[in-house]
Amino acid sequence: MRTEPKERDERIFAGQYCPVLTMDSDGDLVVQPMRYQCRPAGKPAFYDTRFPGTYNARRDNLNGFWKGQFGQTHAVVMAIGFFENVSKRPALPLPV
Repeated sequence: MRTEPKERDERIFAGQYCPVLTMDSDGDLVVQPMRYQCRPAGKPAFYDTRFPGTYNARRDNLNGFWKGQFGQTHAVVMAIGFFENVSKRPALPLPV
């Protein structure tokens, strides 16, 4: 187990481990490695591959699909920047 970060640790991808900030049973903040993946509560592990894309709980859907997890079972990912995986389809023209 290493304690110093390496250059390859700079990018976090779905299913990989990353440092997260959680609270232990005594209420102390603790940094620990966790998989970057958000799976709805009670769903089995195969859910991650059968329904890809469950690793990104967007703010506009926290009270919808993710309401069972938001405020209940989550942590803070420590990051400087964020890149979202979106398709490169052409932008729609703006209305005139």
